[in-house]
Amino acid sequence: MLRPPPKFVYVRWIGLLATLIPMSALLIIYLFSPAPLEGLLYSIAVIAPLLFFSYYLDLIMRLIPMPERIKHPFLKVWISWIIAFPIARLGISEPIIAKLIGSTISFDERALFAMLFLGAIYGVFFYTAYMVLFRIYVRRKLSKGALPEEFY
Repeated sequence: MLRPPPKFVYVRWIGLLATLIPMSALLIIYLFSPAPLEGLLYSIAVIAPLLFFSYYLDLIMRLIPMPERIKHPFLKVWISWIIAFPIARLGISEPIIAKLIGSTISFDERALFAMLFLGAIYGVFFYTAYMVLFRIYVRRKLSKGALPEEFY
């Protein structure tokens, strides 16, 4: 199921959907918290940068210098999220959250290592969700006989 197609094509709206699936669970958890308004603000501040990076992940994969030996798309997506997740969380989300709610993370090397680790975990889950949604998309396009040329 997680084997990539013969030619890996990144469809941006599927990347957005792959991010929205786990983030909707986070949003539901925060909405049922004792302070739902703060939970909503926190989840939007966390989700928005991840949505931005998931939409433009194909550009991020091109910008990051990868060894030529890396051919499998899982490694490219995984490495891209290891780099993009800390930028989204520590560079974009945390300053917004600090202004709205107050600081939630102490900025030190442990926070950076934790975000790199969370980026690695998120990369695995993102790739899994993306491949499942991508296969559904390709299957539906093939059933209609309208698969775009970039897939060949």
